[in-house]
Amino acid sequence: MNWEAVGAIGEVVGAAGVVVTLLYLATQIRLSRQATDTNTKVNRAASAAESQDALANINKLVASDASLAKLVTTSVAQGSLDGMTPDEVFRVHIFYRANMQNFEAMYFRYEEGLLESRIWALRRTWAHSFIQTPPVSDWWALERESAVFTHEFVDDIERAEGGFILDPSAQRARNE
Repeated sequence: MNWEAVGAIGEVVGAAGVVVTLLYLATQIRLSRQATDTNTKVNRAASAAESQDALANINKLVASDASLAKLVTTSVAQGSLDGMTPDEVFRVHIFYRANMQNFEAMYFRYEEGLLESRIWALRRTWAHSFIQTPPVSDWWALERESAVFTHEFVDDIERAEGGFILDPSAQRARNE
Protein backbone atom coordinates (compact mmCIF):
# COMPACT_ATOMS: atom_id res chain seq x y z
CA MET A 1 0.00 0.00 0.00
CA ASN A 2 1.36 3.40 -0.87
CA TRP A 3 1.21 6.60 1.13
CA GLU A 4 -1.47 8.09 -1.07
CA ALA A 5 -3.83 5.21 -0.29
CA VAL A 6 -3.08 5.51 3.41
CA GLY A 7 -3.74 9.27 3.22
CA ALA A 8 -7.05 8.67 1.40
CA ILE A 9 -8.13 6.11 3.96
CA GLY A 10 -7.17 8.57 6.73
CA GLU A 11 -9.28 11.28 5.11
CA VAL A 12 -12.28 8.96 4.80
CA VAL A 13 -11.94 7.83 8.43
CA GLY A 14 -11.52 11.47 9.52
CA ALA A 15 -14.58 12.56 7.54
CA ALA A 16 -16.60 9.69 8.98
CA GLY A 17 -15.45 10.76 12.47
CA VAL A 18 -16.60 14.31 11.80
CA VAL A 19 -20.01 13.07 10.59
CA VAL A 20 -20.40 10.80 13.64
CA THR A 21 -19.37 13.67 15.94
CA LEU A 22 -21.86 16.05 14.29
CA LEU A 23 -24.66 13.48 14.60
CA TYR A 24 -23.76 12.94 18.26
CA LEU A 25 -23.74 16.71 18.93
CA ALA A 26 -27.07 17.17 17.14
CA THR A 27 -28.61 14.42 19.28
CA GLN A 28 -27.19 15.93 22.47
CA ILE A 29 -28.45 19.39 21.54
CA ARG A 30 -31.92 18.00 20.84
CA LEU A 31 -31.96 16.11 24.15
CA SER A 32 -30.70 19.19 25.98
CA ARG A 33 -33.41 21.33 24.39
CA GLN A 34 -36.06 18.78 25.39
CA ALA A 35 -34.73 18.74 28.95
CA THR A 36 -34.74 22.55 29.05
CA ASP A 37 -38.30 22.70 27.69
CA THR A 38 -39.44 20.16 30.27
CA ASN A 39 -37.67 22.06 33.04
CA THR A 40 -39.29 25.32 31.91
CA LYS A 41 -42.75 23.69 31.95
CA VAL A 42 -42.12 22.29 35.42
CA ASN A 43 -40.91 25.68 36.69
CA ARG A 44 -43.91 27.46 35.19
CA ALA A 45 -46.31 24.94 36.71
CA ALA A 46 -44.60 25.28 40.09
CA SER A 47 -44.73 29.05 39.83
CA ALA A 48 -48.44 29.00 39.01
CA ALA A 49 -49.04 26.64 41.92
CA GLU A 50 -47.02 28.85 44.30
CA SER A 51 -48.97 31.89 43.15
CA GLN A 52 -52.27 30.11 43.69
CA ASP A 53 -51.10 28.85 47.08
CA ALA A 54 -50.17 32.38 48.17
CA LEU A 55 -53.68 33.62 47.41
CA ALA A 56 -55.24 30.55 48.99
CA ASN A 57 -53.24 31.16 52.16
CA ILE A 58 -54.55 34.72 52.40
CA ASN A 59 -58.09 33.39 51.95
CA LYS A 60 -57.49 30.70 54.58
CA LEU A 61 -56.16 33.32 56.97
CA VAL A 62 -59.29 35.43 56.65
CA ALA A 63 -61.57 32.38 56.81
CA SER A 64 -59.87 31.04 59.95
CA ASP A 65 -59.59 34.38 61.78
CA ALA A 66 -63.07 35.65 62.53
CA SER A 67 -61.85 38.98 63.88
CA LEU A 68 -59.80 39.67 60.74
CA ALA A 69 -62.71 38.62 58.53
CA LYS A 70 -64.98 41.02 60.41
CA LEU A 71 -62.46 43.86 60.06
CA VAL A 72 -62.06 43.30 56.33
CA THR A 73 -65.77 42.90 55.58
CA THR A 74 -66.69 45.89 57.75
CA SER A 75 -64.08 48.10 56.09
CA VAL A 76 -65.24 47.11 52.61
CA ALA A 77 -68.93 47.44 53.48
CA GLN A 78 -68.54 50.94 54.90
CA GLY A 79 -65.85 51.94 52.40
CA SER A 80 -63.56 53.27 55.10
CA LEU A 81 -61.68 52.37 58.24
CA ASP A 82 -63.66 54.86 60.32
CA GLY A 83 -64.51 53.66 63.79
CA MET A 84 -61.64 51.18 63.95
CA THR A 85 -58.98 51.27 66.62
CA PRO A 86 -55.37 51.92 65.58
CA ASP A 87 -54.63 48.22 66.11
CA GLU A 88 -57.53 47.22 63.85
CA VAL A 89 -56.47 49.69 61.16
CA PHE A 90 -52.94 48.27 61.36
CA ARG A 91 -54.24 44.69 60.95
CA VAL A 92 -56.30 45.66 57.92
CA HIS A 93 -53.37 47.54 56.37
CA ILE A 94 -51.07 44.55 56.89
CA PHE A 95 -53.72 42.33 55.29
CA TYR A 96 -53.84 44.66 52.27
CA ARG A 97 -50.04 44.71 52.08
CA ALA A 98 -49.81 40.91 52.25
CA ASN A 99 -52.25 40.64 49.35
CA MET A 100 -50.32 43.12 47.24
CA GLN A 101 -46.96 41.56 48.11
CA ASN A 102 -48.32 38.26 46.80
CA PHE A 103 -49.30 40.00 43.59
CA GLU A 104 -45.89 41.63 43.29
CA ALA A 105 -44.24 38.21 43.66
CA MET A 106 -46.47 36.97 40.83
CA TYR A 107 -45.51 40.02 38.77
CA PHE A 108 -41.82 39.15 39.12
CA ARG A 109 -42.52 35.53 38.15
CA TYR A 110 -44.39 36.79 35.10
CA GLU A 111 -41.56 39.16 34.15
CA GLU A 112 -39.06 36.30 34.39
CA GLY A 113 -41.23 34.10 32.18
CA LEU A 114 -42.17 31.76 35.01
CA LEU A 115 -45.85 32.71 35.13
CA GLU A 116 -47.95 32.45 32.00
CA SER A 117 -49.35 35.69 30.66
CA ARG A 118 -52.94 34.39 30.82
CA ILE A 119 -52.57 33.74 34.55
CA TRP A 120 -50.88 37.08 35.17
CA ALA A 121 -53.63 38.86 33.23
CA LEU A 122 -56.24 37.41 35.61
CA ARG A 123 -54.21 38.20 38.73
CA ARG A 124 -53.36 41.68 37.46
CA THR A 125 -57.04 42.45 36.86
CA TRP A 126 -57.92 41.22 40.32
CA ALA A 127 -55.15 43.31 41.93
CA HIS A 128 -56.26 46.36 39.97
CA SER A 129 -59.82 45.85 41.17
CA PHE A 130 -58.60 45.37 44.73
CA ILE A 131 -56.78 48.71 44.79
CA GLN A 132 -59.85 50.46 43.31
CA THR A 133 -62.10 49.31 46.15
CA PRO A 134 -62.67 51.70 49.04
CA PRO A 135 -60.97 51.77 51.55
CA VAL A 136 -58.15 49.89 49.83
CA SER A 137 -57.85 52.76 47.37
CA ASP A 138 -57.06 55.17 50.21
CA TRP A 139 -54.45 52.79 51.60
CA TRP A 140 -52.98 52.27 48.13
CA ALA A 141 -52.63 56.01 47.51
CA LEU A 142 -50.19 56.14 50.42
CA GLU A 143 -48.63 52.69 50.13
CA ARG A 144 -47.77 52.95 46.43
CA GLU A 145 -45.30 55.72 47.28
CA SER A 146 -43.58 53.68 50.01
CA ALA A 147 -40.43 51.71 49.49
CA VAL A 148 -42.34 48.42 49.75
CA PHE A 149 -43.38 48.01 46.10
CA THR A 150 -41.34 48.55 42.96
CA HIS A 151 -42.37 51.31 40.58
CA GLU A 152 -42.63 48.76 37.75
CA PHE A 153 -45.16 46.71 39.68
CA VAL A 154 -47.18 49.77 40.72
CA ASP A 155 -47.28 51.04 37.13
CA ASP A 156 -48.31 47.63 35.77
CA ILE A 157 -51.14 47.17 38.25
CA GLU A 158 -52.42 50.70 37.79
CA ARG A 159 -52.46 50.32 33.98
CA ALA A 160 -54.66 47.23 34.20
CA GLU A 161 -58.24 47.51 33.05
CA GLY A 162 -61.47 45.84 33.98
CA GLY A 163 -62.19 43.85 37.06
CA PHE A 164 -64.72 44.17 39.81
CA ILE A 165 -65.41 45.98 43.02
CA LEU A 166 -65.59 43.85 46.16
CA ASP A 167 -68.74 45.42 47.57
CA PRO A 168 -71.85 45.46 45.31
CA SER A 169 -73.24 48.56 47.06
CA ALA A 170 -69.98 50.39 46.28
CA GLN A 171 -70.35 49.32 42.66
CA ARG A 172 -73.87 50.73 42.54
CA ALA A 173 -72.69 53.99 44.12
CA ARG A 174 -69.95 54.35 41.53
CA ASN A 175 -72.41 53.77 38.72
CA GLU A 176 -74.79 56.48 39.96
